Amino acid sequence: MRQIEAQGKGVWSRMVEAVGSELGRGTKVAVGISGGADSVVLAEAILRSGGKPILLHFNHRWRGRVGDSDALWVKRGN
Repeated sequence: MRQIEAQGKGVWSRMVEAVGSELGRGTKVAVGISGGADSVVLAEAILRSGGKPILLHFNHRWRGRVGDSDALWVKRGN
């Protein structure tokens, strides 16, 4: 995932810090992800904060082929 930082605001680093303060390093946590931006960002923040995300994919089937593509992307471990 490409890191996108709000210019001069440190949003990404604050998010990783916030997630890390809730989890101890090495803590396993189940994360339900659809492949959309919000769930992928959450999984990435857990990983970068030292947590160990266990990814559980859920395809809502609301977005047709786009959702199917997201499911494949998650399955491949991107």
